[in-house]
Amino acid sequence: MGRWNLFAVFLVASAGQLLTEEVDFHGGFSMIQRQQRQVLVESRPKPWDVHRYVLANFHKAGVHLTAGIFFSIFAALGVPPTSVGNVVYPCSLVNTCFNSDAPVRQMTDSYNASYAQKERKQKNRAPLYTAISVRDPLVMVASAYCYHRDGHEPLNKLVPEKELHGLGFADGAQFTADRILPLIQDIVGSLDDPANHTHVLSFERLTESSESFDKEVQDFMDFMFPDDLITEDERQQALKAATAFDARRNPSATEMGHSNSKDCERKALAAILQMKPGMLRTLHELRAKLGYNGSPSIH
Repeated sequence: MGRWNLFAVFLVASAGQLLTEEVDFHGGFSMIQRQQRQVLVESRPKPWDVHRYVLANFHKAGVHLTAGIFFSIFAALGVPPTSVGNVVYPCSLVNTCFNSDAPVRQMTDSYNASYAQKERKQKNRAPLYTAISVRDPLVMVASAYCYHRDGHEPLNKLVPEKELHGLGFADGAQFTADRILPLIQDIVGSLDDPANHTHVLSFERLTESSESFDKEVQDFMDFMFPDDLITEDERQQALKAATAFDARRNPSATEMGHSNSKDCERKALAAILQMKPGMLRTLHELRAKLGYNGSPSIH
């Protein structure tokens, strides 16, 4: 064995001895191990460098909730502001649309199957991972009616407050359903396309309990970060950050002007179930496609 080979063996053996001594002294977390791990973390590509991420959420299907989870996860992972974008249709308010081609972006009321196909046809682009917020369509309509009837988001053109104001539950539910229906159709259409690499974020599972919230967020992260794209430490930090939006743990998470009177929602839902047969049949068909087969409920 040559002199340089012997020297190499000596270095390896010495490093092994040092590593063993450090592990014994520090209970398994040696300085050398920490330095090696830091080098690996720093050299590991960031998720937004190798994938594109879109959160497609829809009015009254948990926009505030899903956006909070989505952006808190990426903030915990250290995403820079230049890699974050936002698109809200229509782009009529200040700061609602920016960095529309960013690798980490939210698209509110502006994502559909056609957009997804167009994105995926672009050559030399990173893979697109899309999470879609889903909620029972009947409850979406009830929530939207109460939300806008009470004067939230007066500048929102989707359900004009001035036109809704003064309508009772029956007429108001029909008026709201006419305007929310296209969004529900976009949700279903986006999930119908087998070519779409998409993941469902269920409003019901995110709000049922802290246990179901954690499971839903964990599944969401498994979808977004396959193949050990992030470390276990990073994963735990991101999961912890997301829990700030669990309303069971933090009731204040819903106190952002995005919740309604449950009594109003129940009355609106009762009116929806008595609306014109054509619209009601359409909503039930879309509801079934999204996997909602039982009786709708407000909780």
